[in-house]
Amino acid sequence: MDNSKSITYVSNAGVLININNKKILIDGLCSSKIRIYKSTPVEIREKIINGIPPFDNIDIMLITHQHSDHFDANLICSFLEKSPNTAVISTSKAISRIRYCMSNNRSINLVELDPLFHCSERININGVEIQAISMIHEGEDCVDVNNLAFIIEYGVKILHLGDAAPVKENFESLNLKQHKIDALIVNFPYVSIPRAREIIKNYTDTQKILVVHLPYKELDKFNWIRVAKKSYERNKDSFIQTIFMEEIGMTINL
Repeated sequence: MDNSKSITYVSNAGVLININNKKILIDGLCSSKIRIYKSTPVEIREKIINGIPPFDNIDIMLITHQHSDHFDANLICSFLEKSPNTAVISTSKAISRIRYCMSNNRSINLVELDPLFHCSERININGVEIQAISMIHEGEDCVDVNNLAFIIEYGVKILHLGDAAPVKENFESLNLKQHKIDALIVNFPYVSIPRAREIIKNYTDTQKILVVHLPYKELDKFNWIRVAKKSYERNKDSFIQTIFMEEIGMTINL
């Protein structure tokens, strides 16, 4: 058995998880309408769609929500035309968009999960345990968006928060402390904002934090990258090991 355990950064908040040759792609095909955030680069997009290593034989595709910087239905349909056996799991809104753009009626493995806010649903796909947790999306204009955080368990446990707001209401009822999380994938405010760091420490138990959803450096007019890194440096002695996933293609071994 392949004993590799790695996470590769592929887009704005998108990662490819490889655990013992089980491959899970989260938010990996996107075309961001928000200019400062990274779309999936053409080279990686073509590799994913055409199943070129390391993006061959993807077992599961997870989509946290339907926003353009996390999701592109047309790209996902192009992928499914060539990889119809991949299980795709997301909210009903995202799945309905995929169904709409499919060019044929071929049976594909689309799974809709819409747990109530702060509740979860579980599904097992070929031995990979997936827990989808509905969390409030960041931003007052997104209160009606069903954002799914995902816990992936297959020898290790990885938690991807999607665009979950760093508020205690998203965490206090979930008992995430019971999960010994090997890697927690978060947006940059979870490191740069003091109350967000406290939420991670108080409500989760994780060994490593991977920061995604960072803007393009050349478009970072608010200096979000610099602020996040400085905040981490000031607090790293009392915080959790944190890795900033800035460059597309960057791979972290677990």
